[in-house]
Amino acid sequence: MIRKRLFLIDGHSQLFKAFFAVRNLSTPDGMPANAVFGFVQIINRIITEYAPEYLCVCFDLPGKTFRNDIYPAYKANRPPAPEDLNIQTPVAKEFVKLRGIQTLEMENYESDDLLVTMARRAVTEGFEVFIVTLDKDLLQVVGDGISVIRMTKNDFELVDRDWVVKKYGVDPERMADFQGLVGDSTDNIPGAPGIGQKTAPKLLQGFESLEDMFDRLDEIKNPKQKEKLATHKDQILMSKRLATLVDTVPVDLTIADCAFDDKPSAELLAFYTKMGFTRHRDATRKALGLKEGEVEAMAAAMSSVVASGGDGTPVQTETTVIWDRAELEAVAQGIRAAGRVAVDTETTSTNALACDLVGISLAWEPGRAVYIPVGHDGLSVDRPQLELETVGRTLGPVLADSSIEKIAQNAKYDLHVLARHGMPIEGLAFDTMVASYLADPDARHGLKSLCVQWLGETMTPIEDLIGTGKAAITMDRVPVTAAAPYAGADADVTLRLREPLARALEEAGLLRIFEEVEMPLISVLAAMERRGVGVDVAYLERFGREMDEQMEALTAQAHEAAGHPFNLDSPSQLATVLFEELKLPAGKRGRTGYSTDVSVLQDLQNTHPLPKLMLEYRERRKLRSTYIDGLSRLVDPSTGRVHTSFNQTIAATGRLSSSDPNLQNIPARTALGLRIREGFTPTQSDRVFLAADYSQIELRILAHVTEEPALVQAFKEGRDIHRLTASKIFDVSEEAVTKEQRSQAKTVNFGVIYGMSPAHLSRELGIGMGKAAAFIKDYFAVYPGVKSWSRDVVAEARERGYVTTLLGRRRYLPNLNSESPQVRANAERIAVNTPIQGTAADMIKVAMLRVEERLADENLDAVMLMQVHDELIFEVHEDV
Repeated sequence: MIRKRLFLIDGHSQLFKAFFAVRNLSTPDGMPANAVFGFVQIINRIITEYAPEYLCVCFDLPGKTFRNDIYPAYKANRPPAPEDLNIQTPVAKEFVKLRGIQTLEMENYESDDLLVTMARRAVTEGFEVFIVTLDKDLLQVVGDGISVIRMTKNDFELVDRDWVVKKYGVDPERMADFQGLVGDSTDNIPGAPGIGQKTAPKLLQGFESLEDMFDRLDEIKNPKQKEKLATHKDQILMSKRLATLVDTVPVDLTIADCAFDDKPSAELLAFYTKMGFTRHRDATRKALGLKEGEVEAMAAAMSSVVASGGDGTPVQTETTVIWDRAELEAVAQGIRAAGRVAVDTETTSTNALACDLVGISLAWEPGRAVYIPVGHDGLSVDRPQLELETVGRTLGPVLADSSIEKIAQNAKYDLHVLARHGMPIEGLAFDTMVASYLADPDARHGLKSLCVQWLGETMTPIEDLIGTGKAAITMDRVPVTAAAPYAGADADVTLRLREPLARALEEAGLLRIFEEVEMPLISVLAAMERRGVGVDVAYLERFGREMDEQMEALTAQAHEAAGHPFNLDSPSQLATVLFEELKLPAGKRGRTGYSTDVSVLQDLQNTHPLPKLMLEYRERRKLRSTYIDGLSRLVDPSTGRVHTSFNQTIAATGRLSSSDPNLQNIPARTALGLRIREGFTPTQSDRVFLAADYSQIELRILAHVTEEPALVQAFKEGRDIHRLTASKIFDVSEEAVTKEQRSQAKTVNFGVIYGMSPAHLSRELGIGMGKAAAFIKDYFAVYPGVKSWSRDVVAEARERGYVTTLLGRRRYLPNLNSESPQVRANAERIAVNTPIQGTAADMIKVAMLRVEERLADENLDAVMLMQVHDELIFEVHEDV
């Protein structure tokens, strides 16, 4: 007889695995989605490959369980889950519900106990049970109709009794005894000190249980082991109790309740659409028999599916639409009386320097807001809107009054929009996005994410108003009846976020850097963006033609080196030539074949002419498309300049970044990069560019924080730090240091700041791994203060959970306690790097504020245009 099958899934185990397996993935509205995506992949693969008739997912609830009553320190050393994962957990649960899968969670019990209870119950009812988990605790129930399925990389592995015995040396039934001896650092189960995974199975041989072993302790031959066991008997038996899973949880759910019918639904389609999971959306659309154009409409109709917040209650904001001048004047009076206002704008695009203003939302009392439509098209309104000029005369003085506190989310955008429409803002006091960034730079800072995280409420996705893809409309075409509540909620939530975010900053000691550095910097960056920088389009076109000729020549040389023509832009064709025809040593291999990325080509460039030709070709192609074509395309025809966006809330170290175009990634020290820089031009013939940067700022900060005497003295004496390092590493006088030795020492100097591994240094210098490791070892021998500081920083970060810059900026590092050596090592590198690079970022920001103030105070004919890490670029009159 064929037995029915029940599949039980350890929800948090799979969600946690997915979170670290999939990186840098977000929904269309900016919510983190990596864990949910990986979780969806796992669930759907189980359904596809095993076609389960019965299916249930068990989750842990937050809080303590009965095991904490046994041992209060149970799981005490486990770091809190990353916030990006916490945000996604309710979304994953929503997916399980929409997929038609039964879920189970209970207070005071762990999901492992629920899984075992359901498994044992199902076996008694004649089921074959499969538990999908990565948790070794569940191995103790393998056998007698119960198997474990482990997800390993891209495949499922079936775990049976033989697998457990081979892996741990004990039968599944003895796993609790095994863990009683070995303990579990993840759950803070102490076990027996000094008894590891190899010793434990040997000790257990010949005994029926741990209790039997203690009854016959005299039979243990090794006197040291016997003493350890006797001394720690109570601790060992307690550890076994903690590790033993409970299979008698009073679960009301029946096995019949877990019956699963794999049917698609409109709600599931809406979920996939809102999450941006295209492949799953398309498969569900086809299963429902829908055409492509019908998906967006159906997704918008499914307003009950909230993919951006999970179980939080929807935001409730009472929004009043302002239609006439009397109402507008009442708004102005209300704001003046309150002394504060949250401001948000609705526009026709995300380009703050080119969009049209559609409406303004304002909130000065929690739970209430007003919306002032000014730019909706005729079909989206049923009565006349206020003229923009009228709004400016009444609202403009309020926005320009610096005594009234202004609050905004991504305030720089609204500064640009309102200033361009005659209503400049003064008195900007709080930007919720910047505050979130300071509170936790690795978190998500979009308004919808912040609303979930800090207020426990969910907001309407913008797609519900404007749609997605080709069918999307602009905000001016959205009816005021729909736009007003959406916009009002934006202003209301922004207002309500101010207090909890300010409190978080104050508790973390971050309020000063927020108020004295980050907030004033917003206006400085906005001014730089408005100024833009001149571009000589004709020069770039000539240089582009020159680059095309160079790429044609490189293509011909590459074909000759390969022995036949091939497409240089095809990674697969290049891989075939390099690794199958030329037989060069293959490196990284992905799902689609051997990698031909930059690091691989760099490793191969001394083995054959082709890899070096490819590096040169790719460099030119990238510069051609990104900067020569990109800069020309982004020139504003009304100003003749490009206007980049300086991003204040992206880099976790505190550094600014630049986008559309990225002016910070133009190579500064290569011939091609310098040629591209020549394409920037002052707008007047009597003006010139002036570049000023800090000299070796990160190394100077390293000397300051480590107090390494040799480094400090070298900087005080103005010596060449790279030559000094080379002389010490190579044991030669500074005068005898060669150019190559200085270059290698420079790489090591800066590599130490970034936690460069021997493998990375080996690749950078083109030397063997052993020699690279020796370089790093010699460096720390020369500068022992750097080594001890690095060690202390990592230890302190592991204890506190974060590192700080000299100005107090924080970066949280939960992965310092990861069980993965690779993940843990990366977190340690970040712990060493962040105080250095973050302090440098803080310094350049402070410099920008002071320079901008001095330029204004002294009325100098000079303006600040760009910031490129430790460099500031100005346009000045040639006589200044």
